[in-house]
Amino acid sequence: MEEESTPILFPMAVAYCVVSGCVMGIMWENVGKNYAIEHREESQEEHDKQIEFQCKDGVLGVMCGSLAVASSLVVLILYVFFSNDIYIRQYVISVYQGFNGVWLGVMILLLPIALCTLKRHRKQDHYHNTLNKPILIVTTCGAFAYCVLNIMAALLELLTARSFASIACVASYSLQAVETAFQTVYLLDGLRRCPRRKRKKPSKSFVIFFLLVNITLWITVIFELKESALNPYPEEFYGILNWQIMLHFIGPIASLYRFHSVCCLIDVWKFAY
Repeated sequence: MEEESTPILFPMAVAYCVVSGCVMGIMWENVGKNYAIEHREESQEEHDKQIEFQCKDGVLGVMCGSLAVASSLVVLILYVFFSNDIYIRQYVISVYQGFNGVWLGVMILLLPIALCTLKRHRKQDHYHNTLNKPILIVTTCGAFAYCVLNIMAALLELLTARSFASIACVASYSLQAVETAFQTVYLLDGLRRCPRRKRKKPSKSFVIFFLLVNITLWITVIFELKESALNPYPEEFYGILNWQIMLHFIGPIASLYRFHSVCCLIDVWKFAY
């Protein structure tokens, strides 16, 4: 049980250390400062309108995001069933990376559109939660490093063997690097937005879809850390020991990026709308 649970629990321990370090930094920066906190109780009418708006808006995002979660889980289940078959394993890896690439490509197309819709909101000079920005920057660096190292290993395999699995890995991790850049810009902008009262609020479908896809990608990253056979090329390129050392440094931070992105998207949902 310990051997099976360690690859899943270890990233969480590293994520706790990263978050704790950022919290300590924020605490150190704000020691001795005085803050005036304003609190306003919302009326029952405002609460009912908010619930009505949240229920009727964003249905398309829920449907598309649920499709992303379901399809990725199906692919992971197929891998578990066929992982012992050497002949089918390469095709399963190609399908797995291909599905990830499809949803990442959709994210790349939708993130600029969603960023434009945020321009309808009023931009503030400060973040609603000062802890989000440092954690997001640190985890973005880890996510980029994770993508670059995987691209380099898969690219060498592509140049030598030209297998379908290597092509899918190069495409998937390249799209993941681009999507990470777009999403970080979107989150840094969205975390400073608040609604305008006299303008129609944009749809929440983008936020819901991004949230569910990030949950899906978080699950897949955790699964990749446990099942190295889903991407065997880094072990061949860097060596098993060297790759395990690098993976223990950047893997948990890459998984934390997806988890923290979900938290940031919840804040965008809460404050920008």
